[in-house]
Amino acid sequence: MLLSDKFRGKNAAILVGFIIFILPLLYCFLIQPQQWQIETLLREYDTEEHNVRILEQFGRDYPDIDQRLSLLDKKTKELNRILPNEPDLENLLLYIEENMAKHRLKLLSLIPGKTIGKTSYREIKIEILLQGEYFDVMNFIKNLEDGPRLISMQGISLIEREGQTEVKLEITVFSLK
Repeated sequence: MLLSDKFRGKNAAILVGFIIFILPLLYCFLIQPQQWQIETLLREYDTEEHNVRILEQFGRDYPDIDQRLSLLDKKTKELNRILPNEPDLENLLLYIEENMAKHRLKLLSLIPGKTIGKTSYREIKIEILLQGEYFDVMNFIKNLEDGPRLISMQGISLIEREGQTEVKLEITVFSLK
């Protein structure tokens, strides 16, 4: 009997040792990877659920998708017109010349400045000196600001000489790279 109790005790100790050794291995190689996969799937589910909510809200905000696409297309064309990929200074100078003639202004000088390359666009500095009646000059400036290109007025100097207004415009014209 003592031998069988000793044998049982050894078997029990071996079994306990085996369980103590196997449980961490089971946890490391079976349970923990499944938990990681479950966490990954839950994050993916949350992301997809968020995307679905965004799409549902978009569908509620814009029920007529063709109308929305048409509006976006129109805005894209307008943006491409005012902010072209190329500097296209020739057309801008033609526009300036036409507006000067329309407003009966005299061009005294037009000096292109330096081109400054930014990350995704260019800035082209231009200095324009012109002469004419005050209200004609103001209308010209308004037409230039509302014109076909994105232009920033950096400086405007007005001088009255012999009943004529002489104006020096420092403008910046933008284009994409």
